[in-house]
Amino acid sequence: MTPWPEGQLDIVEHCPLCHSPERTVLHEGLTDRIFFSAPGRWTLYRCTRCLCAYLDPIPNQASIALAYQNYYTHGSEPSSTFWPRRLKQSLLNDYLNARYGSSLSPHSPFGRWLIPLLPPLKNKADMQVRHLPCSPGTSRILADIGCGNGDFLALATRLGWDVWGTDPDPTAVEFARRSGARVQCSGLPDTGLPSHHFDYVTLSHVIEHVPDPRATLQEMRRILKPGGRLWVSTPNLDSFGHEHFGRHWRGLEPPRHLVLFTQATLIRLLEEQGFTHLAVHPPEVPSRWLYQSSERIRQGRDPYDPQAGSLSAALSLRSLLADLRVLFLTSGRSEFLTISAQCPPPDPAP
Repeated sequence: MTPWPEGQLDIVEHCPLCHSPERTVLHEGLTDRIFFSAPGRWTLYRCTRCLCAYLDPIPNQASIALAYQNYYTHGSEPSSTFWPRRLKQSLLNDYLNARYGSSLSPHSPFGRWLIPLLPPLKNKADMQVRHLPCSPGTSRILADIGCGNGDFLALATRLGWDVWGTDPDPTAVEFARRSGARVQCSGLPDTGLPSHHFDYVTLSHVIEHVPDPRATLQEMRRILKPGGRLWVSTPNLDSFGHEHFGRHWRGLEPPRHLVLFTQATLIRLLEEQGFTHLAVHPPEVPSRWLYQSSERIRQGRDPYDPQAGSLSAALSLRSLLADLRVLFLTSGRSEFLTISAQCPPPDPAP
């Protein structure tokens, strides 16, 4: 294994969330077995006070691009022409039109009645639009931080939002601008976006990539209007998948994922940064995909290889049972956490 370039690592002496120096080793000797682009071996520690997990050391800002050379935001997947998938999407579109006031097409007239009866599909549809509270005829401004290739920006534009986006990857920004949204190349915590300007800000699988989540949330407070909403989605360290696969779990993704959260740690962090009216959204149930990816990682295979084989009967049953438990019993053990919160008024001037 090629080591990370010498002199291009930052030491993390304290927990990024609670600043405690007390910790235990959670996983060591981790390598990039997802995109096979990042050199080095990595150690993930668990804070004994707040129970988040974090890498130490981490790539510094001068070298972090090495970890993203083959990252999936560099391209966009073509839309499916397989008729069952198109039928499912038309049902989802009809549900979204009825639920959120959008005008997505094509749409089936039965989706608004059928989808609420199927919790997995309902949660998937809500996640697809990130629970955006659309208001037809009202100008509402959305910022998607870490927008990747712009697929969500294009959807949000179709939903009627005035859409902005940022991403630190110039290649991803080039793709994202094709959505028609205003997209700039910038990172975190300094987005360069205007202060108190946005009704809604989304962070979809972004907060785990930043070395200082506190500074990131402070920046979100700066750019949101008072009363605006922040929406965050991130891998869940307490998930059934992590419990089963351990160091092979897809959600670890070293060294791109620098900090990993439990539901309690993410809620506590949002509250400490002054966010109010928190809502924990019903989870998607992507356990089969997560389990399949994690099993391929455990076998040393490419998790994105479509020829790598399907889950065994035993793992398929385990993923199904995990989904049922998440849906009806323990949502805090889902593979991903999704929480939204309200931005308080700005801090008074000194």
